[in-house]
Amino acid sequence: MSEHRPPSVELRIEREPGGSSRSIPLSRGVRAALAAGGLALLAALLTAAAVLPSALAAMRAAREHDLQLDRRVQLGNRLRSLVDDLTGLEAAVRGLEGEILRAREITGVAAAAAVAPLASAATAAEAESIFASSIVHGRRLAGELEARLDRIDLELEALAAWERDHAEQFATLPLRRPFAVDLVMPIHGYGIRRAVAGGSELEFHTGVDLALPAGTPILAAAPGLVLWAGEAPPSAGPEWWRLGRVVVVRHGDGWLTLHGHCGALRVVRGQRVGAGATLAEVGASGWAPAPQLHYEVRRRGAGDQWQPLDPMLLIGLAPPQASAGGGAPGVAPAQLPRVFTR
Repeated sequence: MSEHRPPSVELRIEREPGGSSRSIPLSRGVRAALAAGGLALLAALLTAAAVLPSALAAMRAAREHDLQLDRRVQLGNRLRSLVDDLTGLEAAVRGLEGEILRAREITGVAAAAAVAPLASAATAAEAESIFASSIVHGRRLAGELEARLDRIDLELEALAAWERDHAEQFATLPLRRPFAVDLVMPIHGYGIRRAVAGGSELEFHTGVDLALPAGTPILAAAPGLVLWAGEAPPSAGPEWWRLGRVVVVRHGDGWLTLHGHCGALRVVRGQRVGAGATLAEVGASGWAPAPQLHYEVRRRGAGDQWQPLDPMLLIGLAPPQASAGGGAPGVAPAQLPRVFTR
Protein backbone atom coordinates (compact mmCIF):
# COMPACT_ATOMS: atom_id res chain seq x y z
CA MET A 1 0.00 0.00 0.00
CA SER A 2 1.47 3.38 -0.92
CA GLU A 3 2.17 5.85 1.85
CA HIS A 4 -0.19 8.78 1.92
CA ARG A 5 1.70 12.12 1.86
CA PRO A 6 -0.06 15.31 2.90
CA PRO A 7 -0.27 17.88 0.17
CA SER A 8 2.71 20.29 0.15
CA VAL A 9 2.13 23.74 1.50
CA GLU A 10 3.92 26.80 0.13
CA LEU A 11 4.01 30.37 1.31
CA ARG A 12 3.66 32.65 -1.70
CA ILE A 13 4.94 36.24 -1.38
CA GLU A 14 4.24 38.97 -3.88
CA ARG A 15 6.39 42.09 -3.47
CA GLU A 16 3.71 44.21 -5.08
CA PRO A 17 0.53 43.52 -7.06
CA GLY A 18 1.41 42.28 -10.50
CA GLY A 19 5.15 42.24 -9.59
CA SER A 20 7.53 39.39 -9.02
CA SER A 21 6.63 36.74 -6.49
CA ARG A 22 8.44 34.08 -4.51
CA SER A 23 7.19 30.74 -3.15
CA ILE A 24 8.68 29.36 0.03
CA PRO A 25 7.95 25.63 0.82
CA LEU A 26 6.91 25.14 4.45
CA SER A 27 8.31 22.17 6.31
CA ARG A 28 6.23 19.88 8.55
CA GLY A 29 7.66 21.59 11.66
CA VAL A 30 6.79 25.01 10.34
CA ARG A 31 3.27 23.80 9.48
CA ALA A 32 2.89 22.44 13.00
CA ALA A 33 4.12 25.72 14.46
CA LEU A 34 1.63 27.58 12.32
CA ALA A 35 -1.14 25.34 13.49
CA ALA A 36 -0.16 25.99 17.10
CA GLY A 37 0.55 29.71 16.73
CA GLY A 38 -2.20 30.55 14.40
CA LEU A 39 -2.52 33.74 12.46
CA ALA A 40 -0.18 35.82 14.66
CA LEU A 41 2.86 33.68 13.80
CA LEU A 42 1.87 33.62 10.15
CA ALA A 43 1.64 37.41 10.10
CA ALA A 44 5.09 37.71 11.67
CA LEU A 45 6.59 35.39 9.09
CA LEU A 46 4.94 37.25 6.26
CA THR A 47 6.21 40.60 7.59
CA ALA A 48 9.77 39.29 8.03
CA ALA A 49 9.81 37.76 4.58
CA ALA A 50 8.57 40.97 3.03
CA VAL A 51 10.97 43.26 4.90
CA LEU A 52 14.15 41.15 4.57
CA PRO A 53 15.03 42.09 0.95
CA SER A 54 14.64 45.79 1.70
CA ALA A 55 16.75 45.51 4.84
CA LEU A 56 19.52 43.69 2.98
CA ALA A 57 19.46 46.32 0.25
CA ALA A 58 19.72 49.11 2.85
CA MET A 59 22.67 47.36 4.49
CA ARG A 60 24.42 47.02 1.14
CA ALA A 61 23.77 50.71 0.36
CA ALA A 62 25.16 51.77 3.75
CA ARG A 63 28.26 49.64 3.21
CA GLU A 64 28.79 51.12 -0.26
CA HIS A 65 28.38 54.63 1.16
CA ASP A 66 31.00 53.91 3.83
CA LEU A 67 33.41 52.57 1.20
CA GLN A 68 32.91 55.62 -1.01
CA LEU A 69 33.40 57.91 1.99
CA ASP A 70 36.66 56.14 2.88
CA ARG A 71 37.86 56.48 -0.72
CA ARG A 72 37.02 60.19 -0.72
CA VAL A 73 38.90 60.70 2.54
CA GLN A 74 41.94 58.89 1.11
CA LEU A 75 41.77 60.89 -2.12
CA GLY A 76 41.38 64.13 -0.15
CA ASN A 77 44.41 63.34 2.02
CA ARG A 78 46.47 62.45 -1.05
CA LEU A 79 45.44 65.65 -2.84
CA ARG A 80 46.20 67.73 0.25
CA SER A 81 49.65 66.11 0.47
CA LEU A 82 50.37 66.95 -3.18
CA VAL A 83 49.32 70.58 -2.69
CA ASP A 84 51.51 70.74 0.44
CA ASP A 85 54.42 69.41 -1.65
CA LEU A 86 53.82 72.18 -4.19
CA THR A 87 53.74 74.76 -1.39
CA GLY A 88 57.07 73.49 -0.06
CA LEU A 89 58.54 73.64 -3.56
CA GLU A 90 57.29 77.22 -3.90
CA ALA A 91 59.23 78.18 -0.75
CA ALA A 92 62.40 76.61 -2.20
CA VAL A 93 61.88 78.44 -5.51
CA ARG A 94 61.40 81.72 -3.64
CA GLY A 95 64.72 81.20 -1.83
CA LEU A 96 66.48 80.45 -5.11
CA GLU A 97 64.99 83.58 -6.67
CA GLY A 98 66.39 85.60 -3.75
CA GLU A 99 69.89 84.22 -4.32
CA ILE A 100 69.67 84.95 -8.05
CA LEU A 101 68.52 88.50 -7.33
CA ARG A 102 71.51 88.93 -5.02
CA ALA A 103 73.86 87.63 -7.71
CA ARG A 104 72.32 89.91 -10.34
CA GLU A 105 72.69 93.00 -8.17
CA ILE A 106 76.34 92.16 -7.49
CA THR A 107 77.25 91.46 -11.11
CA GLY A 108 74.91 93.90 -12.84
CA VAL A 109 73.34 91.16 -14.99
CA ALA A 110 69.89 92.21 -16.20
CA ALA A 111 66.80 90.32 -15.12
CA ALA A 112 65.27 87.84 -17.56
CA ALA A 113 61.81 88.54 -18.90
CA ALA A 114 58.99 86.96 -16.97
CA VAL A 115 57.64 83.69 -18.40
CA ALA A 116 53.86 83.53 -18.61
CA PRO A 117 52.42 80.44 -16.89
CA LEU A 118 50.54 78.05 -19.14
CA ALA A 119 46.80 77.97 -18.44
CA SER A 120 45.54 74.56 -17.31
CA ALA A 121 41.77 74.49 -16.88
CA ALA A 122 40.07 71.81 -14.82
CA THR A 123 38.20 69.07 -16.66
CA ALA A 124 34.43 68.82 -16.41
CA ALA A 125 34.72 65.93 -13.97
CA GLU A 126 37.22 67.84 -11.83
CA ALA A 127 35.02 70.93 -11.82
CA GLU A 128 32.14 68.87 -10.43
CA SER A 129 34.31 67.13 -7.85
CA ILE A 130 34.08 68.01 -4.17
CA PHE A 131 37.85 68.66 -4.46
CA ALA A 132 37.39 71.22 -7.26
CA SER A 133 38.86 74.16 -5.30
CA SER A 134 41.97 72.17 -4.28
CA ILE A 135 42.45 70.90 -7.84
CA VAL A 136 42.20 74.42 -9.30
CA HIS A 137 44.62 75.79 -6.66
CA GLY A 138 47.09 72.97 -7.28
CA ARG A 139 46.98 73.40 -11.06
CA ARG A 140 47.47 77.17 -10.76
CA LEU A 141 50.38 76.77 -8.34
CA ALA A 142 52.04 74.13 -10.53
CA GLY A 143 51.73 76.36 -13.60
CA GLU A 144 53.20 79.36 -11.80
CA LEU A 145 56.10 77.30 -10.42
CA GLU A 146 56.91 75.91 -13.85
CA ALA A 147 57.00 79.44 -15.30
CA ARG A 148 59.21 80.69 -12.45
CA LEU A 149 61.59 77.74 -12.88
CA ASP A 150 61.84 78.50 -16.60
CA ARG A 151 62.79 82.09 -15.73
CA ILE A 152 65.35 80.84 -13.20
CA ASP A 153 66.94 78.72 -15.95
CA LEU A 154 67.27 81.80 -18.17
CA GLU A 155 68.82 83.89 -15.39
CA LEU A 156 71.26 81.13 -14.40
CA GLU A 157 72.37 80.93 -18.03
CA ALA A 158 72.92 84.71 -18.07
CA LEU A 159 74.93 84.58 -14.83
CA ALA A 160 77.04 81.70 -16.15
CA ALA A 161 77.74 83.71 -19.32
CA TRP A 162 78.80 86.71 -17.20
CA GLU A 163 81.17 84.50 -15.22
CA ARG A 164 82.75 83.19 -18.45
CA ASP A 165 83.11 86.69 -19.91
CA HIS A 166 84.42 88.28 -16.68
CA ALA A 167 86.62 85.53 -15.28
CA GLU A 168 89.13 87.94 -13.67
CA GLN A 169 86.38 90.10 -12.17
CA PHE A 170 84.62 87.01 -10.83
CA ALA A 171 87.84 85.70 -9.27
CA THR A 172 88.39 88.96 -7.34
CA LEU A 173 84.87 89.40 -5.94
CA PRO A 174 85.23 90.93 -2.45
CA LEU A 175 83.11 88.31 -0.72
CA ARG A 176 85.07 88.05 2.53
CA ARG A 177 83.81 89.97 5.56
CA PRO A 178 86.11 92.86 6.57
CA PHE A 179 86.11 91.74 10.20
CA ALA A 180 86.56 88.45 12.05
CA VAL A 181 84.32 88.96 15.09
CA ASP A 182 80.88 87.54 15.76
CA LEU A 183 79.42 90.53 17.57
CA VAL A 184 78.71 93.33 15.10
CA MET A 185 75.83 95.81 15.02
CA PRO A 186 74.77 97.62 11.83
CA ILE A 187 74.14 101.30 12.61
CA HIS A 188 73.29 102.86 9.25
CA GLY A 189 72.32 100.92 6.16
CA TYR A 190 72.86 101.50 2.47
CA GLY A 191 70.59 103.95 0.64
CA ILE A 192 68.61 107.09 1.37
CA ARG A 193 68.86 108.59 4.87
CA ARG A 194 68.70 111.93 6.66
CA ALA A 195 71.87 113.93 6.18
CA VAL A 196 74.26 113.45 9.11
CA ALA A 197 74.75 117.22 9.22
CA GLY A 198 71.14 117.50 10.43
CA GLY A 199 68.11 119.28 9.02
CA SER A 200 65.57 117.81 6.65
CA GLU A 201 67.87 117.15 3.69
CA LEU A 202 68.38 113.63 2.39
CA GLU A 203 71.59 111.99 1.28
CA PHE A 204 72.55 108.70 -0.31
CA HIS A 205 74.60 106.61 2.10
CA THR A 206 76.92 104.65 -0.18
CA GLY A 207 77.95 102.05 2.38
CA VAL A 208 77.07 100.62 5.78
CA ASP A 209 78.20 101.73 9.23
CA LEU A 210 78.99 98.84 11.58
CA ALA A 211 79.56 99.21 15.33
CA LEU A 212 82.64 97.19 16.32
CA PRO A 213 84.99 97.17 19.32
CA ALA A 214 87.85 99.66 19.07
CA GLY A 215 91.01 98.02 17.81
CA THR A 216 89.23 95.24 15.89
CA PRO A 217 91.34 94.33 12.83
CA ILE A 218 89.85 95.51 9.51
CA LEU A 219 90.53 92.82 6.91
CA ALA A 220 90.90 92.83 3.13
CA ALA A 221 87.84 91.24 1.48
CA ALA A 222 89.95 89.91 -1.45
CA PRO A 223 93.47 90.24 -2.80
CA GLY A 224 94.18 93.73 -4.08
CA LEU A 225 96.18 96.94 -4.32
CA VAL A 226 95.96 99.71 -1.70
CA LEU A 227 95.04 102.91 -3.57
CA TRP A 228 94.74 105.15 -0.50
CA ALA A 229 95.63 104.95 3.19
CA GLY A 230 95.22 108.06 5.33
CA GLU A 231 93.07 111.14 5.92
CA ALA A 232 90.96 112.24 2.97
CA PRO A 233 92.29 115.55 1.60
CA PRO A 234 90.08 118.67 1.99
CA SER A 235 89.64 118.75 -1.79
CA ALA A 236 87.75 115.47 -1.63
CA GLY A 237 84.75 117.21 -0.05
CA PRO A 238 83.00 116.84 3.32
CA GLU A 239 81.30 113.56 2.43
CA TRP A 240 84.76 112.00 2.36
CA TRP A 241 86.92 113.83 4.89
CA ARG A 242 84.24 113.29 7.53
CA LEU A 243 85.18 109.59 7.28
CA GLY A 244 88.52 110.34 8.98
CA ARG A 245 91.28 107.87 8.16
CA VAL A 246 90.35 105.85 5.05
CA VAL A 247 91.80 102.76 3.38
CA VAL A 248 90.79 102.09 -0.25
CA VAL A 249 91.67 98.78 -1.94
CA ARG A 250 91.15 97.88 -5.61
CA HIS A 251 90.50 94.18 -6.23
CA GLY A 252 91.49 93.23 -9.76
CA ASP A 253 90.12 95.64 -12.32
CA GLY A 254 86.48 95.54 -11.40
CA TRP A 255 85.97 95.97 -7.65
CA LEU A 256 86.89 98.48 -4.98
CA THR A 257 86.37 98.48 -1.20
CA LEU A 258 86.54 101.51 1.08
CA HIS A 259 87.03 101.45 4.87
CA GLY A 260 86.36 104.62 6.89
CA HIS A 261 86.64 105.86 10.52
CA CYS A 262 89.82 103.78 10.88
CA GLY A 263 92.07 103.96 13.90
CA ALA A 264 95.67 102.82 13.44
CA LEU A 265 96.60 102.06 9.81
CA ARG A 266 98.50 98.85 8.98
CA VAL A 267 99.13 99.39 5.24
CA VAL A 268 100.49 102.12 2.99
CA ARG A 269 99.47 103.37 -0.43
CA GLY A 270 100.73 101.16 -3.27
CA GLN A 271 100.99 98.04 -1.08
CA ARG A 272 99.62 94.73 -2.37
CA VAL A 273 97.62 92.70 0.13
CA GLY A 274 96.15 89.23 0.24
CA ALA A 275 92.63 88.22 1.21
CA GLY A 276 92.24 88.54 4.98
CA ALA A 277 95.28 90.81 5.43
CA THR A 278 94.92 93.44 8.17
CA LEU A 279 94.43 96.89 6.64
CA ALA A 280 93.77 98.94 9.79
CA GLU A 281 92.03 98.86 13.15
CA VAL A 282 88.51 99.98 13.96
CA GLY A 283 88.51 103.52 15.37
CA ALA A 284 86.40 106.66 15.69
CA SER A 285 88.23 109.05 13.38
CA GLY A 286 86.35 111.71 11.44
CA TRP A 287 82.80 112.38 12.51
CA ALA A 288 82.24 108.98 14.15
CA PRO A 289 80.75 109.40 17.65
CA ALA A 290 81.99 105.93 18.68
CA PRO A 291 84.18 103.13 17.28
CA GLN A 292 82.71 101.95 13.98
CA LEU A 293 83.57 100.89 10.46
CA HIS A 294 82.18 102.62 7.39
CA TYR A 295 82.37 99.97 4.66
CA GLU A 296 81.72 100.38 0.94
CA VAL A 297 81.85 98.05 -2.06
CA ARG A 298 81.95 99.50 -5.58
CA ARG A 299 81.86 97.95 -9.05
CA ARG A 300 83.51 99.54 -12.07
CA GLY A 301 80.83 100.77 -14.43
CA ALA A 302 80.60 102.68 -17.69
CA GLY A 303 83.09 105.50 -18.17
CA ASP A 304 85.30 104.13 -15.37
CA GLN A 305 82.76 105.24 -12.78
CA TRP A 306 82.76 103.22 -9.58
CA GLN A 307 79.13 102.36 -8.80
CA PRO A 308 78.26 101.59 -5.16
CA LEU A 309 76.61 98.33 -4.14
CA ASP A 310 74.87 97.44 -0.93
CA PRO A 311 77.68 95.72 1.04
CA MET A 312 75.11 93.56 2.81
CA LEU A 313 74.74 91.66 -0.48
CA LEU A 314 78.29 90.43 -0.07
CA ILE A 315 78.88 90.16 3.68
CA GLY A 316 75.48 88.63 4.48
CA LEU A 317 74.40 90.72 7.45
CA ALA A 318 70.79 91.69 8.11
CA PRO A 319 70.31 95.43 7.45
CA PRO A 320 69.27 97.68 10.36
CA GLN A 321 65.57 98.41 10.69
CA ALA A 322 66.05 102.09 9.86
CA SER A 323 67.80 101.32 6.58
CA ALA A 324 66.01 102.74 3.55
CA GLY A 325 67.63 101.45 0.40
CA GLY A 326 66.81 102.61 -3.10
CA GLY A 327 66.76 106.06 -4.61
CA ALA A 328 64.86 109.32 -4.42
CA PRO A 329 64.48 112.14 -6.94
CA GLY A 330 67.51 114.42 -6.85
CA VAL A 331 69.45 112.21 -4.41
CA ALA A 332 72.32 110.32 -6.03
CA PRO A 333 75.31 108.47 -4.59
CA ALA A 334 78.52 110.51 -4.39
CA GLN A 335 81.26 109.60 -6.84
CA LEU A 336 84.64 108.69 -5.42
CA PRO A 337 87.26 111.44 -5.59
CA ARG A 338 90.00 110.75 -8.10
CA VAL A 339 92.60 110.65 -5.36
CA PHE A 340 90.97 107.44 -4.09
CA THR A 341 91.01 105.62 -7.43
CA ARG A 342 94.46 106.34 -8.92
